[in-house]
Amino acid sequence: MIRLIHGPDVVSSRTFLLRLREQNPQVVVLDARSIPKHKFLETLEQENLFGNFLIVDWFEEKHFVEGFKSLQQEIVFWSSSTLTNTSWAGKTSFFPIKSVGVFKLTDAFGLRQAKLSQEYLELALSEKNPPEVILSLLSRQLKQISLALSGEAKKVSHSSFVQQKITDQAKLWSEKGIKRAFRSLLEADLAIKSGLEPKFSISLALAKTQI
Repeated sequence: MIRLIHGPDVVSSRTFLLRLREQNPQVVVLDARSIPKHKFLETLEQENLFGNFLIVDWFEEKHFVEGFKSLQQEIVFWSSSTLTNTSWAGKTSFFPIKSVGVFKLTDAFGLRQAKLSQEYLELALSEKNPPEVILSLLSRQLKQISLALSGEAKKVSHSSFVQQKITDQAKLWSEKGIKRAFRSLLEADLAIKSGLEPKFSISLALAKTQI
């Protein structure tokens, strides 16, 4: 069966995807961005032969090719976009943005989702989360990502789910990027303590870290 997971709430959809990965130990993950469209179906068919649980990550509408329905293996397609053509999927899970919290902000930040991070920041502030708490949690997220990037994901948490989530986020970062992000968050903290508007200061810091 082909399953499609898509929608703009990438924090919730990635969490859902990780739950599926936990339930299936023999997992092969393919990054759709690295597969030429003319070889897409061929690549899936090759992986199909080994009977592994297959995840096609970062899938977009432009990757779609005819023939997906002919695949017999259980395959999960994950997309950060809202796909318009979903008829080829046997089961679809759509994740619109419904609710938000400061912890969703930190995950969007870790996933380097610039637009989503800004949206979650605005909503997190509207929920009366203190700016210092937001900055503290963003810094904590960076520390966890840094550990995972250094191959020490087990120090992040005893939960394999949390370890995998942070490990996936770490793939999107470099040590240089983490240092730059820490510096931006520190600058935001100092700016707020100097009397600058918290929303602007943190928003600017988020923008700098997504470059």
